[in-house]
Amino acid sequence: MFGMKKKETVAYPDPRQLYDESLFNGRKLIDSGQFEEWQLLQNLLLQGEVNRRDTKELLTAILETQQEILKELRKQNATSVISRAA
Repeated sequence: MFGMKKKETVAYPDPRQLYDESLFNGRKLIDSGQFEEWQLLQNLLLQGEVNRRDTKELLTAILETQQEILKELRKQNATSVISRAA
């Protein structure tokens, strides 16, 4: 607004690149003693973010597919209504 600068957006790396799947097998934390607690917790947070993003991408793909199917069904329905009217 009045002389305020726009905030610069920071490009963060994709969490999928930072996640180390050798530390967590999907059921429990694998503590090999090689890492500190904060590194294990950070990896768990990254895994949660990876799961969230994967779920969001899958739901978006499902929604797009459903919208395409609905569009096709509406087109077929409109065609059948026109052919019945003739």
